[in-house]
Amino acid sequence: MQGVELVADRSSGQPFARSVEFAARVAGAALERDLWVYPAGSGPVSDAILLGPPYTIGEDHVELIVQTLREAIDAAAGALLSAAG
Repeated sequence: MQGVELVADRSSGQPFARSVEFAARVAGAALERDLWVYPAGSGPVSDAILLGPPYTIGEDHVELIVQTLREAIDAAAGALLSAAG
């Protein structure tokens, strides 16, 4: 498995408020795009996404996963900003 920590500010590492449940939002957006990921987080890492691709994954599929996850993160962040404002 590989993990991606999700933070509100990349420069400072400031996390999202736990009440936002950002990892769950990203997982939902990823599932809408046919990408199954695992929302996670505990202790100092409040939000993370875990990926579990097969050992035999090819480079083209890695690129597809990365692109789809990026779209899901962008969608979840956009929805969060829209709700806030």
